[in-house]
Amino acid sequence: MVVISAAVCTNTGLPLVSRQFVDISRARVEGLLSAFTKLMNSEKEHTFIDTENVRYLYQPLDTLYVVLITNKSSNIMEDLDTLHLFAKLIPEYCGGADEAAVRRNSFELMFALDEVIVAGQKEKITLSQIKTFTEMDSHEERIHEIVERNKQREALEQAKLKMKEIEMQKKTQKSGTPTGFGSGSSQGYTPYRPEPTVIPQREPSKPSAPVSASGRKGMQLGSKSNTSNEYLKALKDLGEISDEPVRPSASVSGPTASAQPAVNKQGIHVEIEETISLISNQDGGLERMEIKGELKLEISDPNQARVSVALKPSKLALQSRTHPNINKQLFTQQNILALRDTSKAFPTATALGVLKWRYNGTDGDVPLNVTCWPTPSSDMTTVNLEYELNNKNLVLSDVQIYIPIPDGHSPVVENADGSYEHLPKRSALAWKIPVIDKDTANGSMEFAIPYSGSVSALFPVDVKFTSTTPLSGIGIASINSIDSKAALNFSSVVSFAPEPNEFQVQFS
Repeated sequence: MVVISAAVCTNTGLPLVSRQFVDISRARVEGLLSAFTKLMNSEKEHTFIDTENVRYLYQPLDTLYVVLITNKSSNIMEDLDTLHLFAKLIPEYCGGADEAAVRRNSFELMFALDEVIVAGQKEKITLSQIKTFTEMDSHEERIHEIVERNKQREALEQAKLKMKEIEMQKKTQKSGTPTGFGSGSSQGYTPYRPEPTVIPQREPSKPSAPVSASGRKGMQLGSKSNTSNEYLKALKDLGEISDEPVRPSASVSGPTASAQPAVNKQGIHVEIEETISLISNQDGGLERMEIKGELKLEISDPNQARVSVALKPSKLALQSRTHPNINKQLFTQQNILALRDTSKAFPTATALGVLKWRYNGTDGDVPLNVTCWPTPSSDMTTVNLEYELNNKNLVLSDVQIYIPIPDGHSPVVENADGSYEHLPKRSALAWKIPVIDKDTANGSMEFAIPYSGSVSALFPVDVKFTSTTPLSGIGIASINSIDSKAALNFSSVVSFAPEPNEFQVQFS
C-alpha cells in the first residue's frame, strides 16, 4: 500500500490541507484533486473512484471531502481504514468540520496525520495514541521559560533602579552636594553596583489594599514597601510586567502554604506534577475536562539506584503509559514501577520520566465548580459569582478567579468572601481566596458595573490555583531496594494546578 497524498478539499476541489508522502509536484496534486470533483457521481453509493493511474478514496464531511490518493495496487481495505482514521482527526484537532476551522488548525492536523502515515505506509496506531504523541510537552522547557521570565523581570527592575540612580546623580550635581555614589569626578562613568546605591527617603504612599466582605481592609504584605517593591509596582502601572504570579512547576508535598519551602533532596527524589484542563459553561455544565500527569524519578546516590517504586492506587480509571524500560506487567498487576532487567540500575543525576497518565473527566470529577450569574438591567449589570469545592479531600491554595470587566467601567463590589482587586490594565476583576478546603468549601461574591451591553463580555471566567494533592490520588507508597528489600528514604515534590488559561467558565 502506498498513499500518494492525503487531503481535505472543498466540493469544488480546492485543497485546504494536503500532505504528500511521495515525490510529487504541487501542480500534479492540485490537478488530481481538481479532477476528483469532476469524477464524483452522486448516484453511486461507493466512496472510491478508480482511474487509469490512481485511486481516489473519499468521505464527505459536512461541506468538505476527506480524500486519499493511492496507487491502484494498494490494499483498498487498509486504505479505507486509513481514511476513516483521518476523518476522525479533523473534528478532534480542528474543533469542527468547516473550512475556517480546517484552515486555522492546518498545522496541528498535519502533525497528527504524520503519526498515521509514514512514507506512504499506515502505522498501527489509535486515535488516543495519536493524541498522546502529539501532546507530549517538556517539563524542562517550562522550567526554562519560567527562569527566562524571572530574568526579564529582574532586568527590568535593575534598569529602573539604574534610571533612578542617574536621575539622583544629576540632581546632586546641580545642587553641589555629595552624590553618595563614590568619590572621583562625576563626569566619568561609574559601573553599576546596586548595593551602595543611596536612595533618598520619602514618605511611603499608602497602597490600595483589597477590601473584604465586612468592609475592613484585607491583609497587607507590609505597610512600608521597600525600594524594589516600589519599582515593581511602577513597572506594573506602566504595563511592562504582569501582576499575575508565575505558577511554579511543582510544590513541596506537605501542609499547604502560600510559599512552600525548598525541598531538601535526598538520594532518591520523586517529582509528581499533575495539571487539569477544564471548560464549563455558565450554568455549571461540563464541556471538557482532562487531567494529565507525570512522575519523575531522580537518583543522585548510585548505591540506591536499584530500586522499585510502589504507588498508591488511583481512584480514577487513568490511561497510563510507562517508560519503555519499565516492567509493564509488574506495573499493571501490582502498581509497582521497576526496570524490566532487574540486573540493571536506574540512571543517576537525571530526572527520568517513568510514568505518564491522562484522564478525561465527567461531571462527577470536577474538583471546583465556579458559577457566574450576570443580571442586566437598563443601565446596570449585577454579577453574582459562587464557588463550591466538590472534592473535599483537596486543599487549593492561592485561588484567583478573574472576571473580565468591559473597558472604561469600574465594578462596585457589594460583598465578597476573601479579597478582590480591580485590574484596569488587564480589564479584569480579581477575586482572591487564600485557601479553599473542606472548611471553606463554599463562597460567593457580588458586584455591579454601570454596563448594559451583552453579558458575553463578562466571560470567560478564568480560575487559577495551586495544590499539593493530585486529583488522581497517585502517590508514593514506598521505595524499596531490589537487593535488600528494605524500604529507603526519599524526598518528594507534588503539584496540582490548572493549565494556563485552561480552567474557565465560558458564556453559553
